[in-house]
Amino acid sequence: MNDTIWSTCIQGAEMLYMTRNIRFRDEYRAQYLKAMSLENGMNILEVGCGSGLLCHRLKEWLPGSNITGLDMDANFIKYAREKSIEKGFSCTFVQGDATSLPFKDNSYDACTSHTVIEHIPTIPFLSEQFRVCRPGGVVSVISSRTEASISPENPQPVTDEEQELWNRVRAASKDCDKNNKVCAYPCSVTDIPRYMEDVGFINVSVDFIAVTAAPDSAQYNIAAREEFIETNRRVAQNAILLAKNYAPGIWSENEVNRLRELVKKRFDDRTMALREGRKIWDIAVSMLMITRGYKPE
Repeated sequence: MNDTIWSTCIQGAEMLYMTRNIRFRDEYRAQYLKAMSLENGMNILEVGCGSGLLCHRLKEWLPGSNITGLDMDANFIKYAREKSIEKGFSCTFVQGDATSLPFKDNSYDACTSHTVIEHIPTIPFLSEQFRVCRPGGVVSVISSRTEASISPENPQPVTDEEQELWNRVRAASKDCDKNNKVCAYPCSVTDIPRYMEDVGFINVSVDFIAVTAAPDSAQYNIAAREEFIETNRRVAQNAILLAKNYAPGIWSENEVNRLRELVKKRFDDRTMALREGRKIWDIAVSMLMITRGYKPE
């Protein structure tokens, strides 16, 4: 099994790690742990762990817990293991199928997932977590509610030249997502708790966390503000690399280099504005829904 389509065409490992680092910041620790009903000392499984950031964050927050991450993509698992060594985290990472988990019944105190449920057949996805969770254990599903999120109203402007280059890959990007079943199993805010009850979970509840990224907001130190901008830069850079994989030949090598230059200038300009005290107020808010249910004892 060596499925790497996600990391090579949908989301790169480093980019995924950086964006989740923003989403799971320490300032939200208490909210996440309460919503996921996690405590120190638990045996916890993250299903669809990507490149491992949430597993690493949970190990920081709950150092006495055993943390396991599972993902189908071999590149993600490799990155997560290497990052664990680099950062000194004792997490376990396993390559496997979320609809056929390679674990025994009643193996975990808690299972969680982050923005995975919309990409996988829903009932098998939840049923497998029900199976491997111990009686009395908890399963939490984190889903991004794009309908309630806020995109920046005043982002750093994209030049016409850069936009034209991006426009060329738009159709290919949509085809890639469709062919690889990205968001092929959408769930509304009412679907997820209902599906969890259908599978057998009890005491199902929902919480919402609004994650804000605002480089000009005074509550953040300069390092955090620059990290917001740098993460967006890496997302754009990664999008170039991914497009070369799913739409080979759509740009010439000179156009790829030019696009990289334009992206670099755009985010260099944004960083310069920050350092010079020129407020842009490019505010982004991600609304996350955490649905939690328990396996009957």
